[in-house]
Amino acid sequence: MPVAETSRWAYSTVPLNERQAAVAAALMELGQASDQDLSMKLGWPINCVTPRRGELEKLRVVVRAELRKGPTGRLVSVWRLVDRQLDLPLVGGA
Repeated sequence: MPVAETSRWAYSTVPLNERQAAVAAALMELGQASDQDLSMKLGWPINCVTPRRGELEKLRVVVRAELRKGPTGRLVSVWRLVDRQLDLPLVGGA
């Protein structure tokens, strides 16, 4: 699933380190992905992917797109880059 041009905002306007940028680029290419999908795409162990994706979530670069059943039948989060700043919930009211 291709990602809209507006998704480039998600990581072009926020300074990222090399690993965070790699995860964001993989998400841009995949469109949506679980941590396991990202692990396979990047060829990294899952314990290297999950913290970087978590950092991107805290930076408000990625958001949960959906929950789906994973290979084991358990629910897993599927992530995507934000399309635009308006895609994010307001923090602290207003």
